[in-house]
Amino acid sequence: MMCGVMLAMGMLFGSVGCSTTRPPEQLKQMNQRCVLHEDPAYPDLTEHLGGDDSCEGFNRAMYATNRVLLLYLVRPIGWVWTSIMPRPGQVCIGNFFHNVEYPIRLFSSLFQAKFCDAGTETLRFFSNTIIGIGGFFDPAFYWFDIEKSEEDFAQTFWSWGIGQGAFMHFPILGPSSVRDAVGYLFDMAFDPKTYVPVPGIGGFAAFSRVLTYYRAFDSVDNSYYDPYELSKRFYVVMRYMKHHDYDRYSHLKNLYESSLMDALHAGAAVHETPPSVPTQHIPRFFRQGRYIDTLKYLCFTPDEPSIWPELSLWNSDFYFQCSRRTVSIDENRPALPYRLWMQADTAPLFVLIPGTGSDCSSVEGAAVGKLAYEAGYNVVLIPNTLNTNFYLAATHASLPGYLPDDLRDVRIALNAILDDLKARDNYVPPHKVLGGLSLGATHALALAATESDTKADHPISFDRYIACSPAVRLGYSAPEIDRCADAWAGWSDTELFDRSVMAMAKFTTLAFLNDQARAAAEDYVETKDSIVVADLPLILPFTDTEAQILIAYSFHITLSELVVCAIKNDRIQTHELPTDNGTTEMYRRLNHLNFRAYYERMLPHFYEQDSRPISSDVLQEGSSLLQYTDALKNNPKIRITHAWDDFIVNPDDLKWIKRIAPETSTIYDAGGHMGYLPYRAFHAQFIQNLKL
Repeated sequence: MMCGVMLAMGMLFGSVGCSTTRPPEQLKQMNQRCVLHEDPAYPDLTEHLGGDDSCEGFNRAMYATNRVLLLYLVRPIGWVWTSIMPRPGQVCIGNFFHNVEYPIRLFSSLFQAKFCDAGTETLRFFSNTIIGIGGFFDPAFYWFDIEKSEEDFAQTFWSWGIGQGAFMHFPILGPSSVRDAVGYLFDMAFDPKTYVPVPGIGGFAAFSRVLTYYRAFDSVDNSYYDPYELSKRFYVVMRYMKHHDYDRYSHLKNLYESSLMDALHAGAAVHETPPSVPTQHIPRFFRQGRYIDTLKYLCFTPDEPSIWPELSLWNSDFYFQCSRRTVSIDENRPALPYRLWMQADTAPLFVLIPGTGSDCSSVEGAAVGKLAYEAGYNVVLIPNTLNTNFYLAATHASLPGYLPDDLRDVRIALNAILDDLKARDNYVPPHKVLGGLSLGATHALALAATESDTKADHPISFDRYIACSPAVRLGYSAPEIDRCADAWAGWSDTELFDRSVMAMAKFTTLAFLNDQARAAAEDYVETKDSIVVADLPLILPFTDTEAQILIAYSFHITLSELVVCAIKNDRIQTHELPTDNGTTEMYRRLNHLNFRAYYERMLPHFYEQDSRPISSDVLQEGSSLLQYTDALKNNPKIRITHAWDDFIVNPDDLKWIKRIAPETSTIYDAGGHMGYLPYRAFHAQFIQNLKL
């Protein structure tokens, strides 16, 4: 968000145009300037929790090997297998193998002196073996509420105080560490499958397990420039959770329900400054504050999972019914990916630019696209300008972001996609609507303002522009994002690491615990008539600080990956981020980069390298929608949706929106940054905005 774990809106300031070559001595002098913040803005959780990546070269080679195996071996076999075996059948097979692996959990629990867990696992084994038909079903959990413990020998060695050693990525096994790899060998020794004289039984069990995570792999692999780094971070967090038993169902359920009760109490008492503009109420929205409410957008998904897995021929999920395409913008660059949901060659077209850093695989983007599809539109989803796929294919600047220059890149990309649709499908849409989320919404409004500009390069026009939560002044949004990172100022390292992982633990188990938490909340509400709660699944069990941690890290991943991509592709150079010591060292140093430093130091620095010196003031003015006030005022083509407590805008920005679009803007009374997306009030408003 992981997408992704991934929130929308960040920083974007770069330039477009041809760069002029400077003398080597002058470039060397410029490269010695400092563009990073003096103090680290973000702690290095990965190294602290997962060990030093001293074998980065080997690890990346092994990750590439595993990627090839997943794409060209697991995927085609999985396509056949998942088209035969539906999801419930695969769950039963997973239950069976889990039951067979009982000795691993039993002895690792005993060696950690977790005798209660050993007894629980024994009860589960006999219950599931006898009542669950050999372990294919799990009555121990669903009938008797006896939870899994998921112990292994890597946890045993951790409990004995054995250090983790260097981070490693092994073929087949995947991300690990020296300690965890040795633990895996002990797991194999205590695994009955190792001694069963049935060829391939262990491989089939591993294959079944891999299929469970294929969608996550596919999303990360397509959306991120450096999926190795993201997979390493995810593995490190998950292992930390296991070592501290944060993955235990009972622990998380109690924590979730306790947090939910706190949220019910706190939410009932949330009082923000009264809005200074007319607002519209969202029925059944439970307010928890701007940061927690922002995370509610992650609950907006296209549909419930199909009974058939993602790779299956019969999978009916809207998300997977698209055509994955690419279009070449520059023959010397990678092609630009986009996704198309086509239903009729006479249907109008809806094009969506998702939030900051999001790719065309964006889940919330697909969910918005589904609303348009069901309203009769063909749908195209493209990457955001801060996404590395767009950057490599279409950005002409050293770094993206200066709004007028970014608009030129977006125009070129949109024209290329329309030409591609005409060439491939003979499709010329009778009407076109452009939508945007967050930064994509900022671009949509700027394109609406400049569509009649005769001086604009590669002009393009749409019949309607729909902007959801646009950043009005990107110069204001930058420090507001940095403020999320200030939430942990003054914490000790231990407190920071523990609370950060706890926030991530809650996030990763959100869907799993949702039903149980909702039931608990319903029971609570029945006895507390004074608290009015509806839409219970969207009461999130986070504290305000935890929400800010998740938001800050999400934006930081977007920004740091973009800069690494620029350096690795020789688009920028700086002595502070040398390539000699590997990519991991670059990420470590980029912990010193926040959005203010990116905006005030890095962007002007690389503008100057491109012989286009530009001041921070000019960047701020050029990256503000206020410059388009006259063109946008009472523009009949634009539709704007916002929330008055969105942290990327201030009251003056919302007044400006109401001034330029008094009849065609909707400002909700809650929702934070796009937290209103899952609600039916927004869906109805969005469909109304689509009508031409």
